[in-house]
Amino acid sequence: MLQRPGQPGLAVDINVCAQTLISQKPILASVALILSFTPPIAIIFSIFRFLNRLLMKPDYLFWVAVAAYAFHILEEYSYDWKTWSQKIMKLDVDWTTFYVMNTAVLFLGLSCAEVGWAHPTFSLIFPAAMLVNAIIFHIIPYVRAKRKFSPGMFTAIFLFLPIGLGSYKVAMDMGVLTKALVISGVCGALVMAFPYFLLKTKNLDFFKP
Repeated sequence: MLQRPGQPGLAVDINVCAQTLISQKPILASVALILSFTPPIAIIFSIFRFLNRLLMKPDYLFWVAVAAYAFHILEEYSYDWKTWSQKIMKLDVDWTTFYVMNTAVLFLGLSCAEVGWAHPTFSLIFPAAMLVNAIIFHIIPYVRAKRKFSPGMFTAIFLFLPIGLGSYKVAMDMGVLTKALVISGVCGALVMAFPYFLLKTKNLDFFKP
């Protein structure tokens, strides 16, 4: 409960406002939720600074991203992402699909790590995909589901966001062209959208054998 200075009779209940906003404007609610949690944001920036000093080195940055994604898969599996995605995101998914899709993403990550800074337009696709994964497939669904825990959200917030943003910061510090940053970002979004598209269309008659 917040009290506005100079207006003792006017109080704002954050929980009530959040629930109202979630029901009417889910995307705005996502922004409001992120802005309302100052301590977690401070933690994220602290992790970002720590990783920036310790791990955000151009030579092995993309390998760190691959390792983070492996921990992300472990969290999703441990907290039953399959059941959550069926109930919250209404996806027709099973564990076999989960394994195949995550294996494909890991192969992308390994490819990006191997190419490295020789072709940053390609290599930055993986950090971009991590950012899209964290925001679109974890943070926003968490808000829209009225704060129903999203399996994988811990690693998404505390690994994907710092590493993804850190990767682009390193790229800018190295003088990577803006065009390359934009293209990699768009491709990262497409990489994350492709499995979702497959899941939503696989039962259509047009795609059935």
